[in-house]
Amino acid sequence: MPSNPNNLKSAYESEAAYAGSDLNQNGTKADSLGGHLINHASVTLRYVSESNAVLQTELTLVGNNLTTYLSADGPDIPQPVDVYNPTAAEQQAIDTALTNYYHIGQTVSFTPPEIAGYTTPSPATQSFVLGAATTTHTFVYVGPPAAGGTTNSSTGGELANTGVQIMLITVAALSLIGLGSWTVRRKTSRAYRVLGR
Repeated sequence: MPSNPNNLKSAYESEAAYAGSDLNQNGTKADSLGGHLINHASVTLRYVSESNAVLQTELTLVGNNLTTYLSADGPDIPQPVDVYNPTAAEQQAIDTALTNYYHIGQTVSFTPPEIAGYTTPSPATQSFVLGAATTTHTFVYVGPPAAGGTTNSSTGGELANTGVQIMLITVAALSLIGLGSWTVRRKTSRAYRVLGR
C-alpha cells in the first residue's frame, strides 16, 4: 500500500461548501468545484490475440464503471446538511461514494468480454492489484487455427506451418558437419607438425 503518513482523505468541494450559493446560477448548489483523490489509480484493459493483434479497443477505467475523473461522470456524492460539520453518517456516505474510484494497492476484478471467433481467456474473472497510478492488464485470446497450422501451445493456440523448422534443422546440421570437419583438419595438421612433416 502506498504511503499516506498524514492520513489524508479523498475529498471534494461543492458550491454549497465553498460559497453556500449557486455560483454558476444553474439552479443547484451541488456542482463540484474540484477535489482530490489520495493515491488514485487507473487501469487500462487490452484485448489481444496470441500474436498481439488488437481485437477490441482498449478501455481505461479510473473507478467502478468510471472512465474519467469529471464529477459529472462520477458517483453521486451526497451533500451534508452542514458542509463544515457533517455527521458521522453523512461523512460515511461521502467516503463510500469516493471509494468508487480506484486506489493504488486495491484489488480489482474484471471479466473479459467474449469476442467472436476467439476463445475467451480463463479464468472467467481475473483479479489483480493496482500496483501503480497506471496499471495495464492484457487479456490474451486464443483464435482459430491458421490454415495448415498445428497446435503448439498449452492454451490451444495455433501456429502456421511455415517450413522454417526444416530450414533451421538443415542449417544446424550443416554447421555441425562444418565444425566437425574443421576440428578433424586442425587435429590432423597439429599431428603432422608434431611428427615434423
